[in-house]
Amino acid sequence: MTETNRQSSFRDDRSHVTGEADGRTSAEYYAERCGRVTDDIARLKRRNRWFVMGEILTFSLFILSVVAMTRWGVTLWWSACAFFWMAAYVLTRHCDARNEEAVAVFRSLKRYFERETGYLNGDLSGFDNGERYIDANHPFTFDLDIFGENSLFQRMNRTVTNGGADELARRLSSVIRSRDEIERMAEAVEELKCQREFRASFVAAGIRRPIDTKTILHRLDAVRNMPLAHRFDSPLVLLASWVAIAGLWICVLLASFSVISVRVPIGWGVVQFFVVLMMCSGELRAIGKTAGVLHREFGALMLPVRMVAANDRLSVGVNRDDRQLLTGAVDSMNRFDRLLSALDRRGNVLGLMLLDTFLLSDVFLIRRYHRWLHRHLHETTGWLDAVARLDARISAATFCDNEPRSVKATVTADKHLRYDACGLWHPFIRKNAVPNDFSLTHRHYYIVTGANMAGKSTFLRTLGINYVLAMNGLPVFAESMIVSPFRLFTGMRTSDDLAHGISYFNAELLRLQHLLRFVSDTGCGRMPAGETSAADDANAMDREMPALIILDEILKGTNSLDKLNGSRLFLRSVARTAATGVIATHDLELSKMADDPSNRYHNHCFEIELSSRITYSYRITEGVARNQNATFLLRDMIRRSGVLPSSAQ
Repeated sequence: MTETNRQSSFRDDRSHVTGEADGRTSAEYYAERCGRVTDDIARLKRRNRWFVMGEILTFSLFILSVVAMTRWGVTLWWSACAFFWMAAYVLTRHCDARNEEAVAVFRSLKRYFERETGYLNGDLSGFDNGERYIDANHPFTFDLDIFGENSLFQRMNRTVTNGGADELARRLSSVIRSRDEIERMAEAVEELKCQREFRASFVAAGIRRPIDTKTILHRLDAVRNMPLAHRFDSPLVLLASWVAIAGLWICVLLASFSVISVRVPIGWGVVQFFVVLMMCSGELRAIGKTAGVLHREFGALMLPVRMVAANDRLSVGVNRDDRQLLTGAVDSMNRFDRLLSALDRRGNVLGLMLLDTFLLSDVFLIRRYHRWLHRHLHETTGWLDAVARLDARISAATFCDNEPRSVKATVTADKHLRYDACGLWHPFIRKNAVPNDFSLTHRHYYIVTGANMAGKSTFLRTLGINYVLAMNGLPVFAESMIVSPFRLFTGMRTSDDLAHGISYFNAELLRLQHLLRFVSDTGCGRMPAGETSAADDANAMDREMPALIILDEILKGTNSLDKLNGSRLFLRSVARTAATGVIATHDLELSKMADDPSNRYHNHCFEIELSSRITYSYRITEGVARNQNATFLLRDMIRRSGVLPSSAQ
């Protein structure tokens, strides 16, 4: 492919919606489904008006039938009419409720398709940006815009559970994985990518009823710690319960044949009801307090779990263990749902009195609850983890479906660092993206010079963020890319911290200190304990694994000569480790390190053309930048402001 043709192919601002899955582009799919769902909502709303009219009509006819009975007497005809119209009213109400439920489902689907259409048009406002995961001390996420406004997380995140968002954030924060794990992740994403309807239904269900996994886990802990009255699990209590039930029914039967006085079953029943009430009321209050919220959250969780259990086409997107776990969860959740529904029905006082008197309902309800806890409580955390993993994969698959220009990276088993990219560009730049070819050699250092705004910082982030995608089994934004696993550390956004008395220069030194520990054998690549929440991250684990460091200027907070000497000292020190480096700088003197006899330092640049205006190519080439633009831009700004007379300009 020629340079001109390749560049023009990346400049097509509609190329981001060319796609696959079912033959339609992602934009065509979203538009077509959104239109169909809108039509379905309109149809159901029209049906809703008929149901409302039917409810009014059937209830009015029921009232007329009752009035007729009061006027002309209770006859078989009018009784039948009253019963028929009441049944018709109840049936119409039921159908109306089902219709409203369908409207709610279609509205959440419409919201999903509208959000995805907005994403393709550059609108990210409908998605969580993951600001809570920002960690300025992390080896690379802060510099590469992994989290925060307009971040990779915001572009990718479609999670509907807290656990899914945490899982996605954890994966994007780590690049240390085996090739097998990366391949499994890639296969899972590819399978889910082709199941657009499943993904849409899954996310739409979460839009309608978000799943608060943190609340579920909190409630599960409360349930685990709840003191249970184990007497209800005793075989003696079970035997006594059946004896009491049988005895009361025998007394009722004998009293009906006048064998014994009717006072016996009445007295027995009253005593039995109050004994059950006193035994069970405290336990049931504790169950209701802890399990009530859990019941509501489980109701939301059941939707995606049932979708997974019903989808027999998922063989990789959900691994075998997770599928078995979630398939079993359907039956367990149904039992729990029925159990807590029975708990809610205790609000019917008359029914409660009858059921507790004749069937000891509360005793058996508590026994069923204890039995469910014993059999399934330990499984619930596994259900949540399985749903979270699927939730994160669906987000990744949707991102891939929306970005069909990306390609799968080849991950090698090289022990030395390898990074070979052809036509690489930044995933955040859709329109007029300029692709670049670049390769890294193990333990070599690449000094990138260029004018302001020429593309140096964007290029450094392009290298890093595409590597993060590759290590997560996700397609990269390039024509082709071959990489080996390595650790990653960046230093691009250093800021002072006045609250803790840390100046800008001190902050730079601290970051460089972290870097030295990261690449050193004795540090094992770990960040200093206690200084970052990511200290235990998987990125800091294998001392034998090579590392790539990406730096945007070294020692920006000091004078030019001191900066130059310090930068040279730092690079020569880091060069003794197994690290490879890409360093952007405005200091052209630093480029003279390429004259080092080791031949491990290489110069690359982003050149600009200066004439009556500045021309930016955003193309990286070998060599040292010749032109700078700061003076040119300031002179032009001063001229336009009119501060200096024409003669001085």
